[in-house]
Amino acid sequence: MGLHLPSVLTWLAPALLGGFFSVAHADTLETRHATIEHAGEHSTLALIVGDTIDQEYGPMFIFFSQIGSMAPSPQKVPVNMDSMLLELQQMWPGQNPMASTNRNGDFTINIDPDAVVGLDRLRTTVVHELFHHLSYRARLVRSDDHATHSNLWVLEGTAEIAEYYFSTPNQHKKNRFIEYLQRSANHQKSVINAKHHAALFIYYLWQQDPASFQELMRQFGDSHSGISVASSMAIDQHWFEFTKAMFNRAPITPILIDGSPMVVPAGDLVSPSFVSEGKIYLVPKQGLVNTEINLPPLSWQHAMLDVDVGVEWFNVHFDQLGDDDSFIVHAYLKDSQTNQYRYEDWSGKAQRRVCNQAIGPCEGQNLDKVSKVILIMANQSLDEELSGELVAGSLDQRWRLLEMQVNNDLIVPALGKLTLEFGTNGGMLVKSKGWWLKFPTDHFPTDTWQSAYNYINRACRFRGYVKFRRDIENEEISYEDDKQREKYLWPTTRIDKGGLTNTPSGWFCDFRREMAGLGGVPVTGLASQAVVARIFTDLNTTEYPANSFAGKLSAIMKAMMSLQVPQSGSKKVVMYHLLAPGEERRLQVELQGNVRAFFVPYPE
Repeated sequence: MGLHLPSVLTWLAPALLGGFFSVAHADTLETRHATIEHAGEHSTLALIVGDTIDQEYGPMFIFFSQIGSMAPSPQKVPVNMDSMLLELQQMWPGQNPMASTNRNGDFTINIDPDAVVGLDRLRTTVVHELFHHLSYRARLVRSDDHATHSNLWVLEGTAEIAEYYFSTPNQHKKNRFIEYLQRSANHQKSVINAKHHAALFIYYLWQQDPASFQELMRQFGDSHSGISVASSMAIDQHWFEFTKAMFNRAPITPILIDGSPMVVPAGDLVSPSFVSEGKIYLVPKQGLVNTEINLPPLSWQHAMLDVDVGVEWFNVHFDQLGDDDSFIVHAYLKDSQTNQYRYEDWSGKAQRRVCNQAIGPCEGQNLDKVSKVILIMANQSLDEELSGELVAGSLDQRWRLLEMQVNNDLIVPALGKLTLEFGTNGGMLVKSKGWWLKFPTDHFPTDTWQSAYNYINRACRFRGYVKFRRDIENEEISYEDDKQREKYLWPTTRIDKGGLTNTPSGWFCDFRREMAGLGGVPVTGLASQAVVARIFTDLNTTEYPANSFAGKLSAIMKAMMSLQVPQSGSKKVVMYHLLAPGEERRLQVELQGNVRAFFVPYPE
């Protein structure tokens, strides 16, 4: 229905009649507005076809006469009901095996009676093809217009709606709307490329303005361009409200079909398919969930955020898409107590924090108390594609040190394992059984100390743990959102430590064994027997030349030790939760000077 055979069928069929195909002797049924050729055994179907055409012909003829060049003397509609049509159509993959309308000559409607699966479907098909037939006769549509894919949203979408516009519709048409709504393959491509499935949007336009249906056809007759019609009628201006109605839940007003919302046989309101298409994303207690957002012009995408029990708060990020004027976000929040949905417009927001309990960043804020969040994300642009990422969640509970930036130019990997864990009430725990940094061979200056490089990477390491608690008396935790990262200011004091007690914070360096193996290399100054006792005093209290070995080592040790808190006093830990799309999610901890530690999630 609605997909048309190439015009070659007009001359190909007679050529094949005496050859590869056998055709039953045809009877002719004359009705007021139709001439129907059919086989004797299909007389009943022919009567239904003729009756449908006679009912619809008058209003549809007037409709096209008002906007096209319809001949003043109505001519009968030629209909060919021949089983040979099915065999011919199978020669062109993708063609509908039930009906088509020739694009030239007398614009014959072809119906294959062997493909009829129900009388409602047959009547729907006849109305659809009659609309095509008269659009050709009115010269609003040319024989080659169907060859342009971007024209089909008008040509096929209007033919789908013709049954609603001119008569009482059948269930089959409503099923077409449900199919559009429940298959993301239909609505995640531009409505201009949706062909038959653009019908639901055209139906919506007609609901808002009854004159829009005829205006679509009039403008297409002027331009013969579906893209021009979309632009001149500013259909992008309707995209916000149309996509808002795609989740049919109170108190939102859905698109009314036959005066009521679309429902499935069980009586439930129809909505996009979340379960069958894997569009459900569980927001965990700790950590994030994410999915890609890909939106061609005039398209939409759906997602369900299922909130885990016990989630106190979480953020929903839309990447740089939140800054784009064409990006639409309809949010439906399901109340965890009443199970009712409420609507919020999240368009133009880079992120939205959802608060279930009044703790952390939600302290003193209005609570959402939700168990689910339904998102309809749409692109309002007529010509620009949008892409990005949906990210939802909070900080992971446990992180592993990946690397450290020890100065402006040098980032070095961390070996061994050091973890950072977030506890209750903002506490933190840093612990390790042994880790160290691996520096490149060209980091140290070329002097007598270069020989010691092979031992530096394993001579100093941290073993033990340090516990922190929130410095509640001085300052609360604060959060600052900055597009692709979240900033945390975390005031802490050290309350406990364990490890090597002869060092201020669990660090231990011993160069003596390594230095002894250097043979003829002079061992003086920093590499003497007193190195263990002096490493934490000399390197942290003495200024060394920047390019000297001692200066380099001093900077490294200060960087490594800055992960810790002094024996007394407090420390305001500055951290960034990095959420750049396409990259590994990280926690960036700001240390002294230009030193930064980069952690990655480390699950149990």
